[in-house]
Amino acid sequence: GIAVERSVDMIVGLLAILKAGGAYVPLDPDYPRERLEHMVADSAIGMLLTQSPLRLQIPCPQGCEVLELDVLDLDGASERNPAVSLHGDNLAYVIYTSGSTGKPKGVGVPHHGLAEHAQVAVGFFGLSSSDRMLQFSTINFDGFIEQLFPPLCVGAGIVLRGPMLWDSDTFYRELINKRITVADLTTAYWFLL
Repeated sequence: GIAVERSVDMIVGLLAILKAGGAYVPLDPDYPRERLEHMVADSAIGMLLTQSPLRLQIPCPQGCEVLELDVLDLDGASERNPAVSLHGDNLAYVIYTSGSTGKPKGVGVPHHGLAEHAQVAVGFFGLSSSDRMLQFSTINFDGFIEQLFPPLCVGAGIVLRGPMLWDSDTFYRELINKRITVADLTTAYWFLL
């Protein structure tokens, strides 16, 4: 449905950011406005990549460029592969802590850290190109990283859950129907199941 299409758009956007040499900061539109304002200001974003229905939920500093993926006109855009040279120490993304000690703290992860983590996760999960991994975590949680990049590294499939948490019946049905072979779930969700 629409939620899965939005997830696909954001994953494509995220990969485009990395390919272009940028770094991303995941911003959950359901976070409190004050938290989002802090994250946007602290990370000093220069461009907001979003979707039109969510645009007003995300604060954007003056002078920040905004691209809405769902209405972006790509006719006439270059199809060339950008030749961007990256160093392993270049920033890949900034993720914010829960802020249990006050304001959320940004943690920057360089490309080499992302690449190394993805390769370790491939080995940990024993992933191969025949696998289908469940994208259970949302983009603003660390689990998202090990549910997206490792399967992409080996050519495995990724099954998007969408924003609604599955009850145990739905989880079982989707596991079978979508032929999911790897599900990396939180402890709390395992207890729920």
